[in-house]
Amino acid sequence: MTDIRRASLPHALCGRDVLGAGKTGSGKTLAFIIPVLEKLYRARWGPEDGVGCIIISPTRELADQIFDVLKIVGKHHAFSAGLLIGGRKDIDTEKQHENELNILICTAGRLFQHMDETVNFEYSQLQWPSFVILWKLEEG
Repeated sequence: MTDIRRASLPHALCGRDVLGAGKTGSGKTLAFIIPVLEKLYRARWGPEDGVGCIIISPTRELADQIFDVLKIVGKHHAFSAGLLIGGRKDIDTEKQHENELNILICTAGRLFQHMDETVNFEYSQLQWPSFVILWKLEEG
């Protein structure tokens, strides 16, 4: 187990806020994906419960990487996940399915766009055990 996971997992699994930093490849993504999946699973979160986690990434590329990790680690869970990032032409398809998602991975710009433009954008169900994860790029 990596240092970032060893330090953060016990706190995140107990529902505490966690602020962590680590170099590329240090295990940060799993340090927050594991608690998200565990909390939603224990709460018996289902499609009808709506969004239980929003992960906000600073870049499309990082959002895509996080989504790929989630697909691998969460493949045995029934949660639905979606990726909302700019530079894609399928925004109408995104709008049709965003209220069916349990885990939303997005860039801030695309999230704000959907909040402004999507008539039925539903986030009122975002409640415990919900997560909002903000990701910052490493410096240097």
